[in-house]
Amino acid sequence: MKKRIFALLLALALVLSLAACGKKDKDDGSSAGGEDTSASGGTEDTGASGSTEDSPSGDGYSEGAIGQAMHTYWFDFTLTSAYVCQEFSGYTAGEGKRLLVAGLTVTSTCDFPVDMYQSDFRLEWDSEDGAKYTTAVSASSFKDKTVFSDLYALGAGKTKEGVLVYEVPSAESLDYYLTFVEVFAGESGSREGDTFVVPFMAAKQSPAA
Repeated sequence: MKKRIFALLLALALVLSLAACGKKDKDDGSSAGGEDTSASGGTEDTGASGSTEDSPSGDGYSEGAIGQAMHTYWFDFTLTSAYVCQEFSGYTAGEGKRLLVAGLTVTSTCDFPVDMYQSDFRLEWDSEDGAKYTTAVSASSFKDKTVFSDLYALGAGKTKEGVLVYEVPSAESLDYYLTFVEVFAGESGSREGDTFVVPFMAAKQSPAA
């Protein structure tokens, strides 16, 4: 009789031990899965929030003015001046054209260098034929070293000041928009982020004139 009771107690202890081990294994698996999901989701969320928090309207679109700093994902930029002329630093506008010289300050907010291109900032305007745009004339066309290079690296925390020169139709009004659109590159391709627009009216001559 005693042997039978002892056997039953031993079997019960074995069942309880197996149940406890099974519960621990299940909990460990759930915890590991949760950490993986949080890490991947957190990375995506960080990128999205970093992209949109700089937009006052919260919809991925920011509009500023001359002298106002615009806060992009990688850097701040400020349109400091803008005027039209026929010649700048040895480059003369073509027939029916004029040059628009835009003063710009760009300050890195990253802890790594960012490649910048002269095509990053587009000049747009309204026309009878609809909206038009152009990119800056190549820096190689000018003698003035203050013209932004076609390609340069903006160092971490560094500030660069200079001008971008655009060739535009002379018959249009003096109302323009300087536009920058964030573009994020990834393994699956590129996607656009926020859009930053600075509307302005250009002066008819150089402020220094």
